[in-house]
Amino acid sequence: MENERVGVAPNGDVLYLFSGKEHPLSNFYPSPFTLDESDMGLGSGPQTYSTAEQYFQWRKAVLFGDEQTAAAILATDDPGIAKSLGRQVTVTFPSVT
Repeated sequence: MENERVGVAPNGDVLYLFSGKEHPLSNFYPSPFTLDESDMGLGSGPQTYSTAEQYFQWRKAVLFGDEQTAAAILATDDPGIAKSLGRQVTVTFPSVT
């Protein structure tokens, strides 16, 4: 496949390297899927995502309580816009004592 090559890690593991949004392993590749996270207490039922990037950015916004950005991420099928919106989420971690 174009923009793909195989490499070897220092420990001998085979690495499949790729670049480009058109590659099936890219988070930007159009690959709609539906998840129902309600059984884990993480949603209200099945939700369809257009790309892995959309899901990743939506999950981040929800995790950090930014419901407005989460809704905006779900409203777009453009993974670049989803990524841009996800960058607006304020990521905070609880203090460790």
